[in-house]
Amino acid sequence: MLELQIDYSGATPNAHEKTVADDDFSAFNPDELEGVIVQLDRKDAALRFRAELIRASVARADERAAYWRRLFIEARAGIHAQERQARADARRERDVARKRQQRAGEITDKRIAALERVTANHGGDHRLVKLKPYVRELADFREALTEARNWYGPRASLTEIAATYRRMTGAVMGKDQARNRLRNVGNLEQPGGAWYRWRNL
Repeated sequence: MLELQIDYSGATPNAHEKTVADDDFSAFNPDELEGVIVQLDRKDAALRFRAELIRASVARADERAAYWRRLFIEARAGIHAQERQARADARRERDVARKRQQRAGEITDKRIAALERVTANHGGDHRLVKLKPYVRELADFREALTEARNWYGPRASLTEIAATYRRMTGAVMGKDQARNRLRNVGNLEQPGGAWYRWRNL
């Protein structure tokens, strides 16, 4: 069968059609022309198939790029959301700590005032007389006791309580002194004691 050799390398689709149209096919018999047409159809089909493959490959590449862009955008949005949440949580924690500290300071002032009243009007109670020089220390210790229980739990040890007191006030306190102050606080928070109303604060 006759095989037609045509160079398409430098031709545009319109130029290719013109080239085919200008060729002189008068020397070919019908069977040969039919063979040429079949060859051209096959070549065109192969070109169309390759073009489809290229388009499909480009489409897949675009889909992959879009997928990774979407993942990147979602990941960045997630990171920003976590950062915003972390900042909001930190603000809330600071607000809670500030309000707790403010509340603790108010309660400490009330304890000081109450203990000063009962020690000034001790009525001969020698235990109250002995506490008079330590009103501020006892009130600060009671505040540190609350803080220690918040940090270490309701069964905070004497060592943990003393360490909390030192951290909050800068004053030195050992286990024995913490034990004595804890006993003093317990007496003041008994029913009828000067600090009974604030025993759970």
